[in-house]
Amino acid sequence: MLRTVLALALALTIGLSAAWAEDGAKGKCPKESAKAAKKECKKAKEGQKAAKAKKARRSPEERFAARDTDGDGKLSLAEFTAKVKKPEAAERMKKVFAKIDADGDQAVTLDEMKAAMAKHREARKDRGEKKAKKAKGDKKPKAEKKAKAAKKATQKAGQ
Repeated sequence: MLRTVLALALALTIGLSAAWAEDGAKGKCPKESAKAAKKECKKAKEGQKAAKAKKARRSPEERFAARDTDGDGKLSLAEFTAKVKKPEAAERMKKVFAKIDADGDQAVTLDEMKAAMAKHREARKDRGEKKAKKAKGDKKPKAEKKAKAAKKATQKAGQ
């Protein structure tokens, strides 16, 4: 009887470990689990993050080559939107394509793509700097308001 219970417990643990590792591959880890299963889950999650980071570090040439399926050195609208699954995203990609296509020939070259990526990086950098300035600027008036409120409170208390 004891052997049966232990065997059942072991089988259950192994089954849960496999399920948790599978969940980890999907990006979800259970909150409470055995240590070994938790480690497997975290490893699967880290592998996903590493794959995403590697994909993000691809050069413009690699990104362009991955989309240029016919190898003509230009991306058509169909090639540009081929990997997009949702219709809303496809519409956004069409607008992006139109912005990137500087000469209006309905094809994006590597040079146009590089120029657009550089412009996008600069715009993101500028937005980040503006946010930082705004955050610094917002802190000062709050401190001044607190000081004024404290001064008023002391004046009222003195009257």
